Amino acid sequence: MTASLFLAGCGSPTQAGAPDVDGLVRTAGCGPHTTAPAMTVGGTPQPENQNALDEIADRVQTYSVGHFSGVYTSVEIRNETNRVRVYRVPSAEFDTWILKEFAAVCVEVVDSSHSRQELDALQQRIVVDIDYWKGRGIPINIVSMAPDGSGVQVTTTNVAKASEELPARYGAAAPITITYGEPAVGL
Repeated sequence: MTASLFLAGCGSPTQAGAPDVDGLVRTAGCGPHTTAPAMTVGGTPQPENQNALDEIADRVQTYSVGHFSGVYTSVEIRNETNRVRVYRVPSAEFDTWILKEFAAVCVEVVDSSHSRQELDALQQRIVVDIDYWKGRGIPINIVSMAPDGSGVQVTTTNVAKASEELPARYGAAAPITITYGEPAVGL
């Protein structure tokens, strides 16, 4: 079964695969076509082709994790613009695969600073150390990867101390963002 997808105005790059004026690489399917959202769920527009977008995102993630783990960061469905966005450390080989495999649909490719593999490793180091941090007066409540690949996000109630001690343990260059956050409360 073949499905036609018309995804919201991804722009029209001068040449498919060349970064557009906003620095994004877009597949050839990112033409002037638009599809109005079919409905809104909780205030978020939902495209009428949500299932197709989910399928594209799943295909990108599955293949990328298996074949491009050193550069792939994440994939997101941008409901407000009805498109799929992929974050990766710059890679001509990855871009060539995306541009070829997804030429008929709109997929945006965006630079990220770190691969999922790198951020997962850092995230796991922090998670393993949660009891260590608690013993030092730094309760870590959430550890998550920033979807854009900029780093690992850590929430705690002791931001000042965490901001001093986490870089000392993981390295001053470790991409960690520390913010205030209370522990999750059970429902």
